[in-house]
Amino acid sequence: MVRAERNYLDERTAEALAIPRFHANQLVCILAYVDAHEKLILNLEELCGGLERLVQSGRIREVAHLAFSIGPDPSRLFSGVSAAELETADSEYRQYFREQEGLLHEKR
Repeated sequence: MVRAERNYLDERTAEALAIPRFHANQLVCILAYVDAHEKLILNLEELCGGLERLVQSGRIREVAHLAFSIGPDPSRLFSGVSAAELETADSEYRQYFREQEGLLHEKR
């Protein structure tokens, strides 16, 4: 069982889930939001631990595998994130970042 402590990375993860999605993969949105605010990419332990703490505390619910919304779920179950799922999200985020960076350079 994961301790129900709140930390700054959990807070950033919850904040990321409260804003409108900009990418179909919600993990990409979480990675991007945390990176934009903390200048770091969550590793598997940080991401899973934070999501699990947020689900167990009732702050978020998992509505489907890798899909979350704000608010409690009576079951408070979290299905987890695999290393392969995080790797895919990380690759998609890096591609998104490069595309956005390219758009900025085009505007100059």
